[in-house]
Amino acid sequence: MQKYEKVTVVLLIMVVASIAILYMMTSPDAGLIDSSYSDYSDSSNVGDSVMVQAKVLDMSMTFTGNHLMLTVEPESARTPIKVFIRSSAGADAISKEISVDDIIFVRGKLDEYEGEREIVVETRRDVSKNDQ
Repeated sequence: MQKYEKVTVVLLIMVVASIAILYMMTSPDAGLIDSSYSDYSDSSNVGDSVMVQAKVLDMSMTFTGNHLMLTVEPESARTPIKVFIRSSAGADAISKEISVDDIIFVRGKLDEYEGEREIVVETRRDVSKNDQ
């Protein structure tokens, strides 16, 4: 193999590796860029996949099912909203990691229950504490 052919092969490998790394960093599973969620606001619609950074105002476990119910005050909205975390989505673990007055980041699907809007969390990793 000639020297210029070796250089061409090395450059080609570097380009392919760069594209692979970029793809992995921007995939939804990587959590770095996720275009399927939009910022929550008072004008968000039921059924939207939303994300929000908010202050925890209240938290309690439900009487049945051991689910976690949060009331949070979003930075992006004027009114507090409920966050519903099923026991299967890690409600117990989350309840031990966060407390009232913490700032948290939440992703989920916007729903309505008994006339009130709530964000329904699907997995444990959709709730995280902002330690800053």
